[in-house]
Amino acid sequence: MIPARVILALGVVLADAFHAPSFAGNTKQGATWDEIKELPDWNGVFTWIRNPRPPMPVTARGQAQLDMIERLRKVNGDIPSRAKRCMLEGWPAGPTGPEEYSEEFVFTPGQVTMTQSQGYVRRIFTDGRKHHAGPVSYQGDSVGHWEGDTLVVDVVGMHAENEIYYGFVGGKNMHGVERIHLTDANTLAFDITIDAPDVLTASYR
Repeated sequence: MIPARVILALGVVLADAFHAPSFAGNTKQGATWDEIKELPDWNGVFTWIRNPRPPMPVTARGQAQLDMIERLRKVNGDIPSRAKRCMLEGWPAGPTGPEEYSEEFVFTPGQVTMTQSQGYVRRIFTDGRKHHAGPVSYQGDSVGHWEGDTLVVDVVGMHAENEIYYGFVGGKNMHGVERIHLTDANTLAFDITIDAPDVLTASYR
């Protein structure tokens, strides 16, 4: 039987400041198979649960987008999000649900790979590399490191059409930091802070 494990999508407060991850105080980074044995156990299949989403600090452009989404919902009952059009939503919306999606994690030396039942594949590099200067993508460029039992991931290089959540597009120059950790044996928490200057006036957590 597949173990019942869940991912908790955190997002309940505004961040006062946006901090990039630091490697200070790190020990094991999963650089070898032996080090991987000392990392937290994320084996199994996870499904999503969520905390309520607080209001976002939106720019005028962001508010116009929210108003349009509300109008479309009233008329059509739904909105033409990327998922509705069978397209990847991209980070951060893509790998965070909805609830019927399932996720698995594969640990290999220098990398954590996140796979989803809908075909989303994301590679989080933990080998100490810097962000690449290549083209943008829906997954973005994820560089992570372990701080104890928490995987801290810095994400850049997202496509301008990536959605922060269902239907709400983040625009250019998005930047995110995730802190991923187990809160109990079967619950994995994603604490995400997003900076999206095209649509947000401040960092959003």
